[in-house]
This record gives sequence, C-alpha cells and structure tokens, in this order.
Amino acid sequence: PQTHPAVAEDVFSVSVGQCPDADIVLMLYSEPCRMPRCSAISAVLGREGCAAIVGMESGGVAMWWSTPYDEVQCIVCDEILGEQPVACVGVDPLLTSMMLDRGRLQGELLFASGNTSGEASIWALTSSGRLRLRRKWAAHASLPAPGGFRRGVVDVSLGGDSITTGGADGSVGMWEVDAVSCDIAEAERAHGAHGGATSATSASSCCLAASGGEDGVVKLWRRGDERDGRPLPAHRRTAEGAGAILRLALDEPNGRICAGADDGLVRLWDIISFGATRRFAHRPTGCSSFLRGVTAVAFDTDDAPSLLASGGKDGSCRLWDIRQRDRSPVVEEREAHSKPIASICVWGDRLMTASAGGFCAIWDLRSVDRSLRQPL
Repeated sequence: PQTHPAVAEDVFSVSVGQCPDADIVLMLYSEPCRMPRCSAISAVLGREGCAAIVGMESGGVAMWWSTPYDEVQCIVCDEILGEQPVACVGVDPLLTSMMLDRGRLQGELLFASGNTSGEASIWALTSSGRLRLRRKWAAHASLPAPGGFRRGVVDVSLGGDSITTGGADGSVGMWEVDAVSCDIAEAERAHGAHGGATSATSASSCCLAASGGEDGVVKLWRRGDERDGRPLPAHRRTAEGAGAILRLALDEPNGRICAGADDGLVRLWDIISFGATRRFAHRPTGCSSFLRGVTAVAFDTDDAPSLLASGGKDGSCRLWDIRQRDRSPVVEEREAHSKPIASICVWGDRLMTASAGGFCAIWDLRSVDRSLRQPL
C-alpha cells in the first residue's frame, strides 16, 4: 500500500496489501472529507484478525475489523452528533481477539468510550453488523484538577465484566457491567486517587485493575485486598517534572504490570510481590523531552510472554526481550508513524500500531529471532 500523508489525520478509509519488503501487511488511513476527525483510537490484534476502534470529535465512534474469512470491514455510529468529543476508547483485547479469530460475531462485542464532559458510554457491535450505543452514564466530573487542562474522562479500559475509568480530576472509577443488559453498577470509586489527571487505566477483571496519574504514581486496585489502592514503588515524578504516566498494560496471568511515562522510560513491576523489576529507555535521555514520552505499551498476548512492545511520542516503536540482562533488550526498532503512537499490540509474528493521527499499520515480525518465543 501507499502512504498518503495528506490524508493521515483521520481513519476512515482502508488500504490492504503487501509491501515489497513484507514489512507492512495492512494499513488503514483516512479520507477527511467523508467523516469527522478522529480524536481517540485503540488497536486490537489476534492470531489472524485485527480491529481498530475510533472515537470522533463529533461524539460518535467507528470500528474497522478484519477476520480470517472476510475483507476489512468498516462500520460507523454517529447517531449522537453534537455531543462532546470522544477523549478515549477501550476494549477487552483478549475477548475481542478471540471473536475476530473465530471469523464471525456470536452475540455482541462491547467496547467503551469516555468524553470530555465526564460521561462514559458502552457500545455494541452486533452479530448483524450494527454498531449502537447501549448505555451512557456520568463517570467523572467535567472539570479538570487544579492547574490541569484535561477534562472529563481521560482513559477507559475493559477487562471481562469490568470497566475502569480515569478522570481529569484525579479520580478512578471501577464499574461492573451486565453483559446482557449493559446495566452499570459502581463497584468502587476513589476520589483524589492521583495528583492531576488519572491519565492511564488497565482493567483485568472485576477484582483487579490499575491506574496511573500525572503525578507519576501507579496504583493497583484489588477489591477485597488490604493493598487495594496501594501505590507501586519506585516510580515518582522527579524534580524536573518527568515521569507522568501515559499508558499502562496489566498482565494478570503472569503477575506483572508495565507503565510508559513521559520521561521516556518503560517500567515493570511484579504485582504479586509488589516490587519494581525492570526499566528500559524507549528513547535516549539526550533527545527532545517533548518527543521522549512512551505513549503505548503492550505485552505479547500469544506465545511469547518475554516480549514487550512500546510506542513513543515520536512515532517510533520498540520490541523488547524483558529476559535480557547481559545485552541490549531491544530486539526490534521501527520508525512507524509521523505522529505519536496511541495504541500498540503484538501477537506472535505481527505487531499493530495506531497513531494519534488515526493511521494504523500491521508489521511482519517473522525476522525476529524465534529463540525469543520461548516460555519464561
């Protein structure tokens, strides 16, 4: 496929193909004249299928997906024009990838969004191919924290029957969702959990979630546990103001969590021992501070629990072997996009990146050393 810089601001058209060097196997790009601008994006990758969920400045959402049996499909739900812009979108990556690889939808695929007025919404892609709004509720205050500039819901994540939201006022909300009726029940709410906005969340299940804030603190939320809401160690904002959390990835089966921060570092913790384990520099400290931030992180969800992917403000992505201590853990580097990477995921031989400008690409990783794909 050809890159179209002039129309890479939104994500409303699809190009599918194979590059001559077998690097990029799928690209999604835009036609701005057709749709409102993209304001949030989340990518999901399965063994064979993939999807991109997009929030729009009009308050609507769109979804692109590809399965082993279908060409790329697109559906747009813009039934609430005039609403506040969508600030974030979230989906259960494990459930979504399973449904994509199955080749057809059975029941409804749910995902969530949050807007700048503090409202969160649940959307459903039905088995008949319709995208509709199922539920909307007031999740957070619309006003920012003192001195802040972000408003409403800053981040949202799904895990099983649980939704976790982060507010611009520093609060964290955990909600239980009925998969059939989409009724919402508040499971836990923590006001003032973070100084500044709660800029990143990750939900694993109804009992486990994580949040990160502009104060540089990561907290683990485990309902019914004495450590509920306890901050993880060794990640604090420095005197220079670096360290605000931009993205989280929670891997409950392997007992670990990863955070990307605006100081350019990727940090890992063991959530069982509550200890800091590793940290990597996505970008050297000598590069521009404006471009050093890590805006996307993800663990490999297939057969390589030692692999971690990160994406940066400068549009670059890195693949790490987190077992390596004697040599550089970087096993793959790519300059993927011209704008910050908003979402990243890796599954087996494929890496998917989505930029804040609304441009998605899937990268072929078959050249990566297969010895890395061994159990920890």
